[in-house]
Amino acid sequence: MRTTPALVTAALAAGIAVPAQAQSQDATDQRLEELERKVDILSEEAARKDSGSEDRLSIGGYGEGYFKSAAPGDNETDFYRQTIYLGYAFSDTIHLSAELEWEHSEETAVEFAYLDFMLSDRANVRAGMMLTPLGFINEEHEPTTYFGNIRPTVERQIIPTTSRENGVGLWGELGDSVEYKLYVQNSFDGSGLSGDNLRGIRQKGYEAKAEDLAVTGQLRWHPVTGTTLGVSGWRGNLGQGQTFDGQTPDVPMTLWDVHAAYERGNWRLRALYTQATLDDTLAVNNQALADLQSSNPGATAADVSAVAEKLTGWYVEAGYDIMPALGGPAEQSLYPWVRYSALDTQASLASGVKNAGFTKDPANDRTVTEVGLHYMPHPQVVVKAEYRDWSSEADAASANNQDEYVVGLGYQF
Repeated sequence: MRTTPALVTAALAAGIAVPAQAQSQDATDQRLEELERKVDILSEEAARKDSGSEDRLSIGGYGEGYFKSAAPGDNETDFYRQTIYLGYAFSDTIHLSAELEWEHSEETAVEFAYLDFMLSDRANVRAGMMLTPLGFINEEHEPTTYFGNIRPTVERQIIPTTSRENGVGLWGELGDSVEYKLYVQNSFDGSGLSGDNLRGIRQKGYEAKAEDLAVTGQLRWHPVTGTTLGVSGWRGNLGQGQTFDGQTPDVPMTLWDVHAAYERGNWRLRALYTQATLDDTLAVNNQALADLQSSNPGATAADVSAVAEKLTGWYVEAGYDIMPALGGPAEQSLYPWVRYSALDTQASLASGVKNAGFTKDPANDRTVTEVGLHYMPHPQVVVKAEYRDWSSEADAASANNQDEYVVGLGYQF
């Protein structure tokens, strides 16, 4: 046992120094035994600190809010999110990660909560409510990590960010430059399908239907520092044993994306393409029409936001840090940035769906052009401002034909 100066000081402070005056042998022996006991206690405490046991609990989180102006009479401000992250290491091989989120200042949800069983660099087990490994934003969406106050449209409308479901899976590294995730989760819910986006199919791990399961995974390669090349995939049935138009169809869906990023020096570049394909959409659309007619008997198939058999979307973005050129502090950054997105959530309707009178909505084939500033006065704090130009072939009054101005802030700790 190594006795440190701190231990000796603590022992002296505890009043265990032997008095200068003569004492009986019994008293001296008792004092020595007490000294040894307290030094042992302090040594055990030092050992616990050295082992990192006091650092087993991790606390973090992030928050963000913004002001948006879309048109006269259509201004709003929203403190969008506040999250609290808690992590705990039960041991060197069993870790807990959990995050509690408040949206719009009042909606409370568990963002994720899972256990990691650390086996090796190549293979580890994860179980619980897990973020689905798709694209960039679904797993990495702290406001300091992406441009704009509102997450990229393609990664909200087709990749239904933030998607999290219950399940179990493997993750790890294959060599020094390749990482992977492979999960089995409860599948999405087809009763939430629409022609506008895929956000309604998320179950968010809450009393989730699990008649159907899904397989999802991601493979990423980092060929050089700062460069990421990735592919993600999701496959499962959305039927969940439910009745659509008097049938119980499987409603299979395949969702995949390819993405690339370069973040090195002053540059931050990203690109992503994603596509979803579905089957059994006629039964889903017929059920949507029946539901609509229950409240509006005169409704026809043309009034339904038809679920497509294919959805597509892509975007590219670039930002460059000009703070060094301005002579600003090294810990600060200022990125002017631009993003162009194109998505069509009704890229293709099944022939049977079209024959039944369902039609495309031109508002669902849209582009979004964005330019903005991403200022970080501290590496964990960001102030953002952007202009968003929506364009589609729909009527000019459509929300997909408007200009938006957004300013906001975010932080991560």
